[in-house]
Amino acid sequence: MAHSPTTQHADPNPQPARPKRRGRFIAYGVLALVLLLLVSVVGAVVWASSQAGQARLIAWATQAAEEVGYGLDIRGVEGSIFRDLSIENIALEVNSEVIFQAENIRFAWQPSALWSWVVQVEALTADAITLKLPAGGASRMSH
Repeated sequence: MAHSPTTQHADPNPQPARPKRRGRFIAYGVLALVLLLLVSVVGAVVWASSQAGQARLIAWATQAAEEVGYGLDIRGVEGSIFRDLSIENIALEVNSEVIFQAENIRFAWQPSALWSWVVQVEALTADAITLKLPAGGASRMSH
């Protein structure tokens, strides 16, 4: 009797070669997330530097101050918070009484220094600052 060559049967459940596809998919997903984050940050910087963005940030700050019982007035904002900013007037009120006021404020810094974990302020000036302390001096803290 002659032996016939053995036939090998194909695996009925072959495992597809997916490791390369899966790795490529994960890499593209991570790249897409990084790009989305980068575009979001750049967009936020551009928006915050625009007049509309600055107006919205001032409105948010004013609303936050009102929620804790303060009045906040910020006028004459020019420049960018991410480089060189000047503000004509800032006033903080409690019970309709101004407790802090600063005029012609200029703030300049290097935000790129944050990559080195350093806050580098180049200028922080004001023509006039008024601070009204509470009557009776500073209160004492109990231990």
